[in-house]
Amino acid sequence: MKLFIGTKFAEHDSATYIINPQDNDVFAMSTERITRYKHDFLYPVSVIEKYIERKKIDPLELSEVYVSLPFKSNSTTKISSHYNIKEDLLRKVFNLKYIKDVQNFKKSFPIWAYILALFKIDGWRFILSRLFKNLKIYKLRTIEEEAKDIIQKIFPNATIYIKSFDHAYCHAVSSYYNSGFEDATLITMDGYGDGVFSRAYTVKNSKIKLVSTSSYKTVSLERANIGSIGEIYSYFTLLLGFQPQADEGKVEALAAYGNFDNELYHRLMETVSLNKDTHTLELDDKKCFELLQAEVVKKYIDNMTKEDVSAAVQKYLEDTTIPYYKDIVEFTGIDNVCLSGGVTANVIMNLNIFEHVTKKLHITPAMGDEGSSEGAAILMMQENGYSEDDLEWIKQNKMPYLGSEYTNEEIKTVLDRAKEKVSYQFIDKNWQEEVASLVEQKKIGALFQGRMEWGPRALGNRSIIALTNDKDIRTKINKEIKKRPLFQPFCPSILVEEKERLFEDAYNNKHMTCAFRLKKEFYDNIPSSIHVDGTARVQFVSQEDNLEYHKLLLKIKEKTGFGILINTSFNKHGRTIVETPSDAIDDFLDTDLDYLMIGSYLVKRVD
Repeated sequence: MKLFIGTKFAEHDSATYIINPQDNDVFAMSTERITRYKHDFLYPVSVIEKYIERKKIDPLELSEVYVSLPFKSNSTTKISSHYNIKEDLLRKVFNLKYIKDVQNFKKSFPIWAYILALFKIDGWRFILSRLFKNLKIYKLRTIEEEAKDIIQKIFPNATIYIKSFDHAYCHAVSSYYNSGFEDATLITMDGYGDGVFSRAYTVKNSKIKLVSTSSYKTVSLERANIGSIGEIYSYFTLLLGFQPQADEGKVEALAAYGNFDNELYHRLMETVSLNKDTHTLELDDKKCFELLQAEVVKKYIDNMTKEDVSAAVQKYLEDTTIPYYKDIVEFTGIDNVCLSGGVTANVIMNLNIFEHVTKKLHITPAMGDEGSSEGAAILMMQENGYSEDDLEWIKQNKMPYLGSEYTNEEIKTVLDRAKEKVSYQFIDKNWQEEVASLVEQKKIGALFQGRMEWGPRALGNRSIIALTNDKDIRTKINKEIKKRPLFQPFCPSILVEEKERLFEDAYNNKHMTCAFRLKKEFYDNIPSSIHVDGTARVQFVSQEDNLEYHKLLLKIKEKTGFGILINTSFNKHGRTIVETPSDAIDDFLDTDLDYLMIGSYLVKRVD
């Protein structure tokens, strides 16, 4: 038996995408879903172990494991297992589960914490790392060396083959293989990857060809090093008091309340230019430094509203990238466009691409760094003799339900352990009727169904749901359940049959990766699922995409006249989307949710 494991092995958003070619099966998950530490950087060992557990695989029976990494490693790219071990140990010893717990603890990390750690599990490893830094396991090693050694321990009898691929190329390949297009233009854009921040490719007759490369140019600032449009956006995310590489969506949401036409916007626009000869974006490092050094940028942050700063940064992103995308498509002559990379998580930018560049658009569901592991796994298969025909089944996976799944028996075991806090009712079939009735009563609940979603969006299997026709529901979810800023909008899941009725113009976006403009006549009908600018980041749902969720939306349409639900990820703010039944019960009890539909069980609190 052999496996192909693509893995974003180190740094933020570590993840693993596992292909079993014998069974035509894929399992994909970010480390954060298991640790519940947002954007986790620990090695994704837990994901591989989860795969072994859920698929009931004997790791001793593996003969060949092909490991691929979505970044090029060289003599200057080294990592140390010591940091990974220390971070893991810190969380275990002090029972720090969520990212806010760790951040708060580290602010006042006392010396006694290290002393106590010596007497805990794995404390000896900490001692060795301090006393014998030259031991092989604590030497700086290439990522390939580190990954190969750790994965070999999981599959001790297997021959481990390992290879690295270009980061942007991995992103681009992932977007193509789940797009459904034959010929396409592939554009990837993120903060940084292997010395570039954007690359464009074409696919013709299954052959991928590089079109252009926008190079990363380092600008050293007091609080950060910046070399791309995405990193400038993240830098302002930090300056506005949010978490960079996590809260850029808050800046995007806040921008709709501000006015972009200000000095900051115009100076930002001077920092980058489009080179139409090379079809690249070029950062002006001198102008970036002049604008973004601490004393200059502080003036704008202090003297402008957060809304206007956000609007300026958001408009800067749109007005620099849209001409670039348009130039690439005009040059390639292929208007089937596949997007990937962390920057393409920005749904308002994507809306502008849809409106001004192409109507034939696909954004890969796992657009961030975790998704690069998908492309790496596919490339490794190609390197080892698998043809396009062999990989055709992967292209048929239109929905990213690729994570873990739990049986009713496993769910009931967890519910029984929590019986003093929850009551539950088994619903053999047609649970949608019961849930639709609760929704109609303006109850706010959660769904835990089938396989977990791959990528950052909840698509009906790990979702909090509610009616959209009452604006007070949005406030309640933000304030009392998600416990997040009130300006953040909620996204709707909508029957695909409602698309033309409700939206001015939209394509069949299944993955909640692009916003669309709602027709004004429906603003008052569904106020909780649109943003202040009249846009909504939509998941259009068909029977083929998710049969059970589609049934629920049909029931909602019967009762309300609209096949629409608010759909936000099932987690308390500051935690990641729930992965296990235990996670689901924890977050259900830690919020003010009215009910939980988990597997075939309808769960409520014990009064």
